[in-house]
Amino acid sequence: MTSISPRKADNEALDIINRVIQEKRTISEFESVRVVNCLRSLYKAGSPYYDEIAACYYSQIADVDNLILTVSNVFNHNKEDSYFNSIYALNNTMRYKEIYKYIRDYNLLSDNKDFLMSAIKASSFCADADLATRYISEYKRHCDEDSDVFLAQISELNDFFDKNHKIKDCISNYMLDCFDVFSREILSRAKEIDSSYGFSHHVFYDEGYDFVAFSFIWNGDDSKLDYLIDLEDSFISSISKIKCEPIIKTKLSFNFEMGELL
Repeated sequence: MTSISPRKADNEALDIINRVIQEKRTISEFESVRVVNCLRSLYKAGSPYYDEIAACYYSQIADVDNLILTVSNVFNHNKEDSYFNSIYALNNTMRYKEIYKYIRDYNLLSDNKDFLMSAIKASSFCADADLATRYISEYKRHCDEDSDVFLAQISELNDFFDKNHKIKDCISNYMLDCFDVFSREILSRAKEIDSSYGFSHHVFYDEGYDFVAFSFIWNGDDSKLDYLIDLEDSFISSISKIKCEPIIKTKLSFNFEMGELL
């Protein structure tokens, strides 16, 4: 494929990635080749935007190790203009442990809705109620439209951690380990159905017992349901091997389903 000038490479690569995100679909093989060609050009030119754009691309193809590496490069080299796209790339692959580290260590703040939602989820999943409250306050100031459902789920989750405060760190660690399995083992295989997904979580109470139920919603139709069931079985099998106290595992449940992403 013909090489592309560095001046055009960053714009073309981001245009492709943003279009894929907006259309809630998997990046095509042709688009992937184009982005890789752009990245090659940026790398050869020593572009300061290489790591940021590479992180966005690795997020789309669920290449977790390279995603973590390129995001680390962004922050280690203090590329402040690239911080927020890097956070969003981590969000796309459920890398909330890494998001939490960066927003906390670098004291990140923005009025951007996507960033604030990522920061709220990361701090909540990491059971840091104080940090979550800070970002929730910013979210309410800048992004109050259509926020009721999102904030209600977050409030419910934070209340759950508060009620289970003695074991909240163990629950959080197990949750993050499950997300790690999802990002490393499931997303890369989901191209067979369409790797676009969303998720929701709710806390359920039953005679004094409580647990968080996560639902991963895949953008597709019932023709791929058998494959989705196989993915779910594989996920459940993998997280069953995570070492932690049995009581901790009873605090979380997961299921996969087909649906239309909003």
